[in-house]
Amino acid sequence: MKQNNSLNIIFCYVFISAAFIIGISSVSRLTLKAYLPFDLITGQNEKVLAQTNYENINAGNEIISIDDIPVSSLFEAEYILDSKNIGQTISLSILTDNGNSKDLGIVLIPYYKNNLFILITLIVGLLYWLTGAYVIRARPDDSSAKILCLTLVTFSVAILTSPGFYGRGDDFTGYAVRLFHSLSYIFGSVFFLHFTLSFPNKLFNKQNVLLKALYVFALLFSLLIAYVQLISLQELNIDLVKQYYDLWILAELFLVISLLSSVVILPLKYRRKISRNEKAQIEWIYWGIALSVSPFLLFWLVPGIFGLPYLVDEEILLTFLVLIPISFAIAVIKFRLFEIDVVIKRSIIYSILIVIIITLYIGLIYIFGKIGSSYLGQDALLFNILTAIIIALLFSPLRSKVRHFVNSVFFREKYFFDEAISKLTSGLKECKTLKLLGAFLTEEIYKLIPVTSLAIVIKTHDSERLRILNQNNFDELSIYISALRVNKLKSKFDLPFALKYKVDSNVVFDDSLELVFKRWNINLVIPLLLDSNDIAGAIIMGEKNSGLNYSIYDIELLNTIASSAAIAVKRLELQEQLIIEELENAKLKELSDLKSYFVASVSHDLKTPLSSIKIFSELLRNDKITNEKSHEYLEIIDGETDRLARMINNVLDFSRIEKNLKKYVFEKTDLNQIINIVLQLMSYELLMKKFKVEKDLCEGSIFVNGDRDALNSMLANLISNSVKYSESERYLKITTSVKDDMAELIIEDRGTGISEKNLKDIFNPYFRESSTESKKIKGAGLGLSIVKNIVDSHNGKIEVKSESGKGTAFKINFPLYETEKSNINC
Repeated sequence: MKQNNSLNIIFCYVFISAAFIIGISSVSRLTLKAYLPFDLITGQNEKVLAQTNYENINAGNEIISIDDIPVSSLFEAEYILDSKNIGQTISLSILTDNGNSKDLGIVLIPYYKNNLFILITLIVGLLYWLTGAYVIRARPDDSSAKILCLTLVTFSVAILTSPGFYGRGDDFTGYAVRLFHSLSYIFGSVFFLHFTLSFPNKLFNKQNVLLKALYVFALLFSLLIAYVQLISLQELNIDLVKQYYDLWILAELFLVISLLSSVVILPLKYRRKISRNEKAQIEWIYWGIALSVSPFLLFWLVPGIFGLPYLVDEEILLTFLVLIPISFAIAVIKFRLFEIDVVIKRSIIYSILIVIIITLYIGLIYIFGKIGSSYLGQDALLFNILTAIIIALLFSPLRSKVRHFVNSVFFREKYFFDEAISKLTSGLKECKTLKLLGAFLTEEIYKLIPVTSLAIVIKTHDSERLRILNQNNFDELSIYISALRVNKLKSKFDLPFALKYKVDSNVVFDDSLELVFKRWNINLVIPLLLDSNDIAGAIIMGEKNSGLNYSIYDIELLNTIASSAAIAVKRLELQEQLIIEELENAKLKELSDLKSYFVASVSHDLKTPLSSIKIFSELLRNDKITNEKSHEYLEIIDGETDRLARMINNVLDFSRIEKNLKKYVFEKTDLNQIINIVLQLMSYELLMKKFKVEKDLCEGSIFVNGDRDALNSMLANLISNSVKYSESERYLKITTSVKDDMAELIIEDRGTGISEKNLKDIFNPYFRESSTESKKIKGAGLGLSIVKNIVDSHNGKIEVKSESGKGTAFKINFPLYETEKSNINC
């Protein structure tokens, strides 16, 4: 393979050297090219006519022959004259105005009146040659570079060997120049087709068969045209000249077909699933053809094929051809250094629109100037000046409008890139939480780059692990993400991480996580970098829906998004941290206030029974007290003692619950028995408050697996609450039943009730109803919290129904004791 490549390169250099020798030796012959001292044109029936008057020749006289060789076309006339010397006198036979033929002796003059065309030919031809040599030198291992080299060098020969003087007889150099000029058109066309079919990739798999056929055709056609041309040059046989002319027209037509084919081939390639780099290369070639070859086709080749007059001077057309080697070389070698949008597209489009605006501006000034002159006469000067100023002011905003129009219509990719970044940056500022930011980023990135899966991950607060902020079709990532550490996303040069076959060749990336990416179906990861040592998270991408690789433009877009997103994530994290700290401070203050209130409430609650015990103990010391009063006072002391014990037990129970030290001893327990015991223990309180108590207990026993003391405490707290919050109607009803293997306990009162908004908070520690009536009632706010813990610990369920001013009902369900399920009927 290396040997073949070396031979190809040697062939290219030999070809380049030979082309240089042929081209340079050809240019000098242009200075020797002879012509008539007047111009010729093609008339009706393709007759050759004098275009201008010259001595005894009038414009319109038909040229019959040159040196007795019949002439029937401009091509034949030039072909014959190229064999003559400047200053040589030839015999010219013309048809006069009266229809008679006349022979005249005409002294030939130089074809080129000045050396401008020759100079331009030399510059353009050498530029093609130098570009071809540079391409092969810059890309010796690139097959496309070799074909481009042959194409450019061959066309340099076509330009430099523009038909000039050729001697007769032994002037083999003159014959060679003419032959190479014809052959360069044929092989240049084939090389050009070969290049457009192969660069930057093949159009179809079996195109080598087509290329071989084209090269065989070119070879056979070249042999035929070379043979006919050589004989016609030696003999100046007009019939052979006509045959050569027909073949030459076919050669030009072949060139036209090859150039037009590229106009079809390149868009077909452009529409394929190719990388952005390859698209940029095709754009450079396409614009090179459009800007240089189009004028050459329209104003030179096409008129020549159809025998029409040339519309533009040849030197001007040659100047346009300069763009081809430049654009083609950039496409193959340096396309990454130049933005085609800026270098070519915008320059052309902006120029066209500016010309239109200036023309419109001048036109309006002219129209208003005419109007002013017709109505104001000599006094129109001031009016015209004011009109010009007003029009200028009106046209001033048009510049930004034009820029916006050009960007949005002609450069949609760049325009939408800028628009997308602007929109996304604004959107990130509007995100108030990390959750909203994740959803916003996922949605916007998917709009810009549709992918099969996408996730936004950020660093957790307390570790170097990552968590998913938002994801789209990346469910499997949720399973593995905890295994990926933040430090794994730290690239030495802050590069994106990617699979090498999922990004374009010009993208620089880190492939150290390739094995992980393959296992997790990840194609690309863009870290959210704050700086090289601080990573806020990452954008994780799956495969693009289009199946294309990620281009350099995709990476640039995602990097820009990642930079803005990293700042937004950090801002929201700091914001959330401040909010959490504020909430914690507020919670601590609230807890401090609640505990202060708790201490005050407990102190007050403890003082009340202690005061009663103290008072009635002193009364019992009186010797004159009756037995009836003594019994009454002892009942009070006993009741206050029980109440005091319940308060202390509540505080101790809550302390154990808060520290997760509360233990329960479960055993077979009769729920009805517990109710009777608690009612007996609290009979003093109920009696003192003059409560009406109703019991509707299931007949027999209802056994549950419970802690007797805990169930006592639960029931006592619920009854105590009913006693506290029932000032107007003092009523208490306790009901038990069995439903669906569950023991059901309902405790109802007709007290102040609980507002609907507070129902969800009543089981929180220290919580108290905020109504005006409830605030008057002292309490620590621990009772219902203890009740909830006891119910939950017994695998029970508690429900509350309450209405302000109408009372409250607590319904509690406990699982029945397993062995008693079938023995209870109620």
